[in-house]
Amino acid sequence: MHKASVFFLDTVGLSYEKIRNDYFCLIESSRRSRIDKCVNPHSREMILYTGAFLVKVLGRYGVSTADIMAGSNGKPCIKDRDDLFFNLSHSGRYVAVAVADSEIGIDIQKPVRARDKLIERIASDRERTEYKVLTDERFNLFWALKESYSKLTGEGIGTDFTKFELCFDGKGSCTDAALIKASGQTLAYSRIIYPDADHPAAVTMYHEFEFQAEPEFMVL
Repeated sequence: MHKASVFFLDTVGLSYEKIRNDYFCLIESSRRSRIDKCVNPHSREMILYTGAFLVKVLGRYGVSTADIMAGSNGKPCIKDRDDLFFNLSHSGRYVAVAVADSEIGIDIQKPVRARDKLIERIASDRERTEYKVLTDERFNLFWALKESYSKLTGEGIGTDFTKFELCFDGKGSCTDAALIKASGQTLAYSRIIYPDADHPAAVTMYHEFEFQAEPEFMVL
C-alpha cells in the first residue's frame, strides 16, 4: 500500500516581513521572481507563505528547494528521487503540502458559491443528472477532488473536468474516499480531509494509498 502524508499551514496572523526575512533566500528562484513581480498584496503573501511552507516540509525529508526541478510534463519533482514526490495547494487561509512515495496531487478549496457556469465546467453529464442540486459544500468538494486529479497528472487548469467522474465511498471526515473514473475505468484514488469544516482538501494518487499519519498542522 502506498503512503502519503499531508501538512497544513494556517496563514492567519502570519507576518509577511518576518516570513520573507526568514525564508525568502531559501525559496526556489522561480517563486522568488513571482513574489517580486506580484502586484496583488494577498496573492504575493500566499506565494511567499506557500514557498516557505514547502521549504519547511521538504526539510523534514532532507530535501532543499535546490533539489526541485520540472518534470517531463512541467510538474515540479525532486531531482534524482524516485521514492519521494510532493504537491502543494493554497486557498483561503490554508496552504497544504502532500508528500508521498509515488506521484501525488493535492487541492484545497475555500468556500465558493455553486454557480451554474462553474458546475458546467467541472461536472460530467452523469454527475449533473445524479446531483441535480449541488450544494455549495458539495460543489467545493467536487472541485477539490477534480483539481487534485489534474494536479496529479500535471495537466492543471487545462484539464477537461467533465471527461472524468467521481464515485464516492465512506462518510468519515478523515476517511472519505472517491474513485476517479472515465469510461468505466478507474484512473486514480482520492481521499478527502478537512482542515476545518469549510475547506475540503483532496489527495489523489494513481494507486490505492493510506495516510502515514493524521494530517499535521505546522507553523512557520
